[in-house]
Amino acid sequence: MTIRIDPRSAAGIQRAHTDAAEGIDDLAGSIPKSVDGGEGAPDLTEILAVVADVAGTLAMINRASGEMVTSAILDLQVTDEDVAVTFDQLASEVR
Repeated sequence: MTIRIDPRSAAGIQRAHTDAAEGIDDLAGSIPKSVDGGEGAPDLTEILAVVADVAGTLAMINRASGEMVTSAILDLQVTDEDVAVTFDQLASEVR
């Protein structure tokens, strides 16, 4: 089985994950600490806290995904290089 990933595509995928994480982090500061929601204010504040927590988790997942894409690309490159060396050795022995 062959896996081919265009380096530019892989870099784009990695960048998309990084950009998503940074975008979430940038918006985190805009979440209000309290709301004027009358009697519903405690519930609204709790909802915002949950949203902020989930957003933080999403940012962490995006960062980890970006790192995994980078790691996979590096692993594939090393594997390709190792296979190429082995085939070169075999080819020189056959000649």
